[in-house]
Amino acid sequence: MARLLFCFVLVFVCCIFVARSEVEQADRDPLLIQVDVDAVGTATQKSFPPADPLHTFIHWLQDGGASFSKLDILTKPDGYRGAFANKDIKKKEHVMRIPLPQLMSLEKGRATPIGRRMFRKPLQLIGPKHSTLAQLVLTERNKTNSFYQPYFDILPKNYSSFPIFFSEEELKWLQGSPMLKAREDRLADLRHDYETIAKVAPALKEFSFEEWKWARVSVSSRLFAANIHGVETDILAPLADMLNHKTLPATIWYFSDEHDAFIVEAVEDIPAHAEIFDGYGRKCNHRFLLNYGFINPNNPDNEFKIAIELNVADPIYETKRKYAQTTVREFSVSKSISQKEFQDLLSYCRFVVATEEEIKFLINAIGSSGKKNRLSTNQVQEIPPFHMDNEIRAWQLLSQWLDDRLAQYNNTIEVDEQLLQTNLTWNQRNCVQLRMGEKQVLTFFSNMSNVVQNLFELPIHELREVVSAQYSGSGPYDVYIQGVVLDLASPQGFEDDFADDDLL
Repeated sequence: MARLLFCFVLVFVCCIFVARSEVEQADRDPLLIQVDVDAVGTATQKSFPPADPLHTFIHWLQDGGASFSKLDILTKPDGYRGAFANKDIKKKEHVMRIPLPQLMSLEKGRATPIGRRMFRKPLQLIGPKHSTLAQLVLTERNKTNSFYQPYFDILPKNYSSFPIFFSEEELKWLQGSPMLKAREDRLADLRHDYETIAKVAPALKEFSFEEWKWARVSVSSRLFAANIHGVETDILAPLADMLNHKTLPATIWYFSDEHDAFIVEAVEDIPAHAEIFDGYGRKCNHRFLLNYGFINPNNPDNEFKIAIELNVADPIYETKRKYAQTTVREFSVSKSISQKEFQDLLSYCRFVVATEEEIKFLINAIGSSGKKNRLSTNQVQEIPPFHMDNEIRAWQLLSQWLDDRLAQYNNTIEVDEQLLQTNLTWNQRNCVQLRMGEKQVLTFFSNMSNVVQNLFELPIHELREVVSAQYSGSGPYDVYIQGVVLDLASPQGFEDDFADDDLL
């Protein structure tokens, strides 16, 4: 009986020891705990099962010498996944180090059978770097025992949030948006590169076009530029590519020759439990959605591309086409009149609406030195305001373009704002936020056009009173109204002082 009791106690103690060891191991190993984080920050820990792809991926990194002891990957109930600090991280401390062998570089891509054929002679590819890495991913993933298989297993199985994978129903939410054409252009570019490479490397056709699209998006949404031992290249950096975007992140990244590893370093203190971000750069939502599958709400960098064409019915159409060297010019503008793109746009509108007499005047005033009767290609979008009638016609041209473009959408900004208060899918919400941001840029300049044209209709004494009362502060249009509208409407405007250096 005593022997039986002793055996029972021994088994009980061993069970406690094993259980405690498993917990301690989980505490020591980062990312071996999945954490469901609710809206108020309460976390519930769940151990990953041994066969979980993320569990395998983390051990693959650790076995290869990667270091990231203060980082965890946490998952919210809605599926949001991010990297979080499990301890305080000090400024200049390495958040992670990923050794060179675990990186996938252009050089490795060029060494595959497909890669070698790609570089036997120059190919006219739209995305040569992305294509090189995409075929590397497909080639390695197709191997029975690829070294990178744990990495491939944690990549998304699909990219349904990217417009090139939208369903026909989802595409309806983009009506009026330039994204529809950008999507078609992107698909055409991907098809072009796929077919071009397949002509010299038929083995690429072992992978379907759908697989090619998946690989290209996997690469383009994860790519890092790096200088590795003096060689400028592009790489995929496992784990580092799991950091989400923030406009001003608390990290920087680079390749360290000293450590022979890709480094993510803190540029400021990061407290425990805070999410660790990377920065994908300042971009408009059009680029974020097309290239990364998400939207940055209230993005101050939203832009819209405005295309101004010469009027074929213009009696001096051929003269203007000769000077412009094109029939249409595009300008990507945001909600700011101080940006050079807007100034170039308005200058070009002045050129497009100019009469024959005004063109002669411009040639004499700003024509290229030593070249009589000639405006250079650049000068046609460097024309300062010079006459009220011309400025009004320039705004009328721009206003008509803006009104026509806004009419292509099937609803207003107000409707979009109401839709955002309803229960939308991820893609629907992104589409609404995208098109709302586009319309906000267009409306900004449409409103400015209405204000400016109304001011030009006022008598000079009344104009001065209105400007003094309503536009003498720091409003979005005030600088233009004070510096251009008032001067052009004055008896002695810009024309007499047109050659002043500060106007050119």
